[in-house]
Amino acid sequence: ARTVPLTGDVSYVGPNQFNLNGLAAFKDTLVSFQTVTGELFRINPMTGVTKQIPVMDKKGHPVTVDGADGIAQRSNTLFAAQNFPEKLATVKVDSNLRSARLVKVATSPALDIPSSVEEDRGDLFGLNARFTTPPGPTTTYDVVRVKN
Repeated sequence: ARTVPLTGDVSYVGPNQFNLNGLAAFKDTLVSFQTVTGELFRINPMTGVTKQIPVMDKKGHPVTVDGADGIAQRSNTLFAAQNFPEKLATVKVDSNLRSARLVKVATSPALDIPSSVEEDRGDLFGLNARFTTPPGPTTTYDVVRVKN
C-alpha cells in the first residue's frame, strides 16, 4: 500500500468537514464525491490528479449531490447515500468519465442520515448512521429499503 496525495480540481473545505467520501473504480480510474460540496471527481490512482465530473439534471442544468457519502456502483451507474439531506441518489456517469447525469433522488421518512447505500434488483437500501442520535447500549441501527 502507498499514499498518493490528491491534487488537481478538488479543493478541500475544512476543518471538521467531510470532503472526499465513497469510492468506485472504473477500469483504471477512481471516482469519489465530495460530501461538503456535492461535487463528483475522477481520480488517477497513480498520480493523484483529480478532475471534476460535472453533474447535470435531466434538463441539462448543473446540480450537486449534497451530502454524498457512501457509494455503490453498477456499470456506469453510481448510487450515493446523501446523509444529512436523507436521500439516495442515482447518477449515470458517461463512459469517458467526463460528465454525469442525476437520474433520480429517492427518499423515505425511515431514512435517518444514511451513510451507505446498496442497490439490488432496482431497489435501494440505505444504512442509517443516525449521527444525531446519541449512541448507547439500546440504540438501534437499520437498513431501509427504498423503491427506486
